[in-house]
Amino acid sequence: MQKAIVASLAVVASGADLREAHPSKRIANSYIVRLHDNIDREALKSHIADLREKLPADFAPFHVYENMADRNKGAYAVKLTTRGLERVLQSEYVKYVEEDQTVSLNDCVSQSDADWGTERINHRNYNASNTYTYDYTTGASGTNVDAYVIDTGIYCENDDFTSKKTGSCTFGYTSVTNVIGVPDETDGNGHGTHCAGTIAGQRWGAAKEANLIAVKVLSDRGSGSTSGVIDGINWVAGQPAVTGRKSIANLSLGGGFSQVQNDAVKAAFDAGVTMVVAAGNDNSDACGYSPASEPSAITVAASDINNARASYSNYGTCTDIFGPGSAITSAWIGSPSATNTISGTSMASPQVCGTGAKFLSEDSSLTPTTLTQKILADASANEISDVKGSPNLMVYGYCT
Repeated sequence: MQKAIVASLAVVASGADLREAHPSKRIANSYIVRLHDNIDREALKSHIADLREKLPADFAPFHVYENMADRNKGAYAVKLTTRGLERVLQSEYVKYVEEDQTVSLNDCVSQSDADWGTERINHRNYNASNTYTYDYTTGASGTNVDAYVIDTGIYCENDDFTSKKTGSCTFGYTSVTNVIGVPDETDGNGHGTHCAGTIAGQRWGAAKEANLIAVKVLSDRGSGSTSGVIDGINWVAGQPAVTGRKSIANLSLGGGFSQVQNDAVKAAFDAGVTMVVAAGNDNSDACGYSPASEPSAITVAASDINNARASYSNYGTCTDIFGPGSAITSAWIGSPSATNTISGTSMASPQVCGTGAKFLSEDSSLTPTTLTQKILADASANEISDVKGSPNLMVYGYCT
């Protein structure tokens, strides 16, 4: 067997896959090497012995998982130099190499400087005269979940995003072009950045560890077209199959009823993306608006700090749940430290989107259907006044 291993190492294969850890959790020069399923315990040990002999200064194994090899999942942990990593990746015995990373307890962390809206979704029987914290679980607050912000873009240079300890903020797609016809990837309005901060910003966010992905469908004036919005939704619908990650999207936008826009939302839902949408700000029946009227979407009405339906919020049987929407502070554009305090169902919907992202990181088996059911089942009941026929549910998510 030793001779067979030695011979095989001389063959340069196409190269195993290197799977990277998040930069904030990566352990330098430390890797876990997973061998192919047909490599048994003895072959595992021979493979390691051969590389240790040939690469004494570049290859230092420190854990060998022999019992896993008995179940066709042989692996070992090793310290590698750059040269050592290259040689390991070339071995035809290696299935993939994964960067080692730090692991910690999923602590329930209390934040004392959150916006009132984020605090509100963390507490039942909220009273504005009391002092609250926002409590979230590290490792289960959006980790490995993609949150798509279908809006005006995101200013990812804001401190609320650059300070994220876990997760990222990136540009994904645009259906908007600027005045000279060039695709516009920036947020010159602020609305999308504000929504993103509420979803997953380090200070203002509900799901602080989620990945934020900007999908720009509205111009810097805050306007767009149904066709452009559908283009963004269509792109999002294709992403779960590409990334393999759980996905949720927020649409803090709307217009008159559009069946084709509703159909686009349903298509994304069917593709594995939970769709959270704003009810609208006309103090009217949400059933007359899209995408608020789409049954598969979670349609969010807005409440104020005194637990009343916000005076502007749309309402009715096409809504599903309330979220805090009045005088919400979050990230803004213009400078890395910029914030803004604004109101609308646009501000309420991200609270629900962020809560959904938290639930997805806690339970990766959730589908858009079961996640929607969980959000509604966990909500606080009968705490909002003047609901005008809307379900009397306030979004709720606490430490697990």
